[in-house]
Amino acid sequence: MLEKLRDREPTYPSVATRIETLRKKCSARQLADSRATGDSALATTESLAQSRYEIIQEIGRGGMGVVFKARDTRLQRIVALKQLPENLREHPKAVALFLREAQSAARLNHANIVTVYDTDQEDGKFFITMEYLEGRPINYILHKKGRISPKNVAQLGVQIAAGLDYAHQRGIVHRDIKSANLFFTHERMVKIMDFGLAKMMEEVRRGTTVIGGTPYYMAPEQAVGENVDHRADLYAFGVTLYELLTGKVPFAEGDVAYHHRHTSPQDPRQLVPEIPEAMARLVLYMMEKRVEARCSSAAEAGASLQRLVPLIP
Repeated sequence: MLEKLRDREPTYPSVATRIETLRKKCSARQLADSRATGDSALATTESLAQSRYEIIQEIGRGGMGVVFKARDTRLQRIVALKQLPENLREHPKAVALFLREAQSAARLNHANIVTVYDTDQEDGKFFITMEYLEGRPINYILHKKGRISPKNVAQLGVQIAAGLDYAHQRGIVHRDIKSANLFFTHERMVKIMDFGLAKMMEEVRRGTTVIGGTPYYMAPEQAVGENVDHRADLYAFGVTLYELLTGKVPFAEGDVAYHHRHTSPQDPRQLVPEIPEAMARLVLYMMEKRVEARCSSAAEAGASLQRLVPLIP
């Protein structure tokens, strides 16, 4: 009924959020019913990998693995199945960390966070299944458009902040917020992807150079290997907003990690003069190098962005 309402009146208040909430409740109930039957196959790795999931097609690949569209034959639903890099088998500590972090991520139930359904392995290959999304990653949209208008960035930012605040309130830090880990659905919902993976990848990077990348979004304290809290996500969130507004990350050349620690970012208004002053100040506040000087919470950032939305033409 809500989907029909959305088709007729796309601007109806909270209709997309209500649809998403109901979908997640239905999925959770289906999973609980299946487990209640006592079917031991649900806990059997081989059954999960070999018969439960039917691969339909590859839909993406990157440093964190290959993603397939698949059918969960047990629960009769389409899922996204991410097969993690094969060299993970060489890093047992990273694998243990991943499994623990993925279990934490699976407990997150928020409209702006991709739902994790399951994690398992087969023949040394680790995979994670999650809700299948239809739409585009925000980095793809940014690549096509060049940059995104301040009003749209503020609206996207409100949703990102809501998802981050929900996770942070539960003690979970993403550690890899960036435009490539944000997805914009056909229902105009922003979804934060890959909770639980970034901490595992950090462990892998300590022992190999196979998996890695230039830390364009990394908070100064994270770049030097210090313990991080939710404020590292806020720094990366600020970098992401900067990128969406200007089409560029603040530091793209040279020793990027050094720049994040020591170089002041250029005011985004020098690149795009029409960015409102209040929005530019907020982005730079989120990117303060000293943790104690930085925006204190995703809720604070979200409230500031929400106040900006009606003020931007």
